[in-house]
Amino acid sequence: MQTPDSVGSASAARGGVDPTGPAAISGAGKSTVVFRSSQEATAATGSPFSKFPSPRLIRFASGLIVCANCDAQALLPHHNRSPRSFGLWVNCQSPDSGLSDPCAGLESGDLAQTRGWRQISGVRRLYKAWPPLAILWGKYNVVRSYWRQMLNHPVSSLRFLTINPETTNFTYDISNREDLISFLATELEIDTSQVRAMVAEIDSDDELRAELTAALRQRPDRSSVPLFGRRIGWYCVVRLCQPRLVVETGVHDGLGSSLLLAALRRNADEGHQGRLIAIDILSGSGWLVPKRLRTEQFSLVIHPSLDAIADISDPIDLFIHDSDHSESYEAAEYAAVNRVLSPRAILISDNAHVTSALRDLARNLGWHYAFWKESPADHFYGGAGIGIAVVGRQA
Repeated sequence: MQTPDSVGSASAARGGVDPTGPAAISGAGKSTVVFRSSQEATAATGSPFSKFPSPRLIRFASGLIVCANCDAQALLPHHNRSPRSFGLWVNCQSPDSGLSDPCAGLESGDLAQTRGWRQISGVRRLYKAWPPLAILWGKYNVVRSYWRQMLNHPVSSLRFLTINPETTNFTYDISNREDLISFLATELEIDTSQVRAMVAEIDSDDELRAELTAALRQRPDRSSVPLFGRRIGWYCVVRLCQPRLVVETGVHDGLGSSLLLAALRRNADEGHQGRLIAIDILSGSGWLVPKRLRTEQFSLVIHPSLDAIADISDPIDLFIHDSDHSESYEAAEYAAVNRVLSPRAILISDNAHVTSALRDLARNLGWHYAFWKESPADHFYGGAGIGIAVVGRQA
């Protein structure tokens, strides 16, 4: 594995800066190498960005940054489709990752040299001083990114801007549930009545909704009403396929993990044991998962997903990609997980509405693949979907 020093050795020495290449930022006796483009990173390391063994280099606005102190990602793209994204700052050593001081390897004065840090610092201070103002800033960024969709849905957009406190990872119900039921019945080769029964089951889980509502009410930047959207499909797949091992990359708050664990618990009550390995790089991830579901069935791994997948040796029956949504990284996760997939494993992409990574993998390996597009109810957002590939089932 490459070390932080070797990553930039072709262009920058420790403590110095090559004016023609990446900048080396010193901090706490170590250095952080900043590449201004993926081409620079490739030239310096001799390896394409998408081929790196672990996501030690990450895209942040116009730069790529390596944390020399902790071997973890130091900055994370907040909206990876927007070149103007300010990003989300990550402290890899703190349980309060987004809202505390930088790790020892990165000093705030040094980070000010990178694009976007001054804006991030300001948002951090705003959030700590007065959360509503930070939410207003987040709303501004939502309008900047989605103004076209908002113009097409003025009523739901006005409701979102005035009532809904969310500024990212929108939650909503879906208006095409029957389409989802038919889609899953076809892909899982079962009767629609079985899928419909699972949808009714999660809809009637008042205990889970009460637990999620109580937790969400503690966050001023979250809607207090848990809406599952396309994640209902995840629940149905776990209930109907009864996987022994589920791996989810990208946990965020833990709404999807909560549904997966609720399904696994019901499976266990019926005699079908299973567990979830949920992977994220943010130490505060998964805070929403109810304590009742934090049993031996649940393992939360705070680590870069490619490294975490490499440590898994048991056969994976269900793999869900919901982490870094760049096509190259999504493909890298599938390449990493392929070695431990069970003979009839199912792969789900939460990013299949944007990239063709799972579809391309399925086509290359001769697996069956299909995609379903969700339709959010009473929301301006156009929706994502579910891409699904079934190992061993011919296309």
